Amino acid sequence: HVVASALRVGPVARPAPLARRKIKCLTLNVLASPVPFNRMEDQRLRCLLGQIEHQGYDVVAFQEMQEVSRRRRHARFARSLRDMGFVHSVAGPAPRPGAPLDGGTAIFSKWPIASSSMHPWQEQVSWDAWASKGVVHALLEVP
Repeated sequence: HVVASALRVGPVARPAPLARRKIKCLTLNVLASPVPFNRMEDQRLRCLLGQIEHQGYDVVAFQEMQEVSRRRRHARFARSLRDMGFVHSVAGPAPRPGAPLDGGTAIFSKWPIASSSMHPWQEQVSWDAWASKGVVHALLEVP
């Protein structure tokens, strides 16, 4: 039996560089919270949806978006975002004793959320004390 093999020695091939993926993000205080001076919320949210679609964002993050899952207009807004491909989301921090409203922070993404975390504020004053304010982090899986 004869076994033949060949080994070619030459320059070491380098792996191809990873392709860069650009992600278009928007962050905005939408003032969609239950405060007395909040005016024309429905119209502002409809206009915002048009801008999001027109600009082609991949990720949108909102502040002052209290009760995203419970208020009818916010539910319609979230449904419209899902229809545009923002099928992954995280919102909060959740209401807690002494703060009957959620934190009003919401992240909607076209890319899967690998993990997320909430960091509620420890102290709040004025009408901020009515909401469970804090920071929301999301780690996205981007192909």
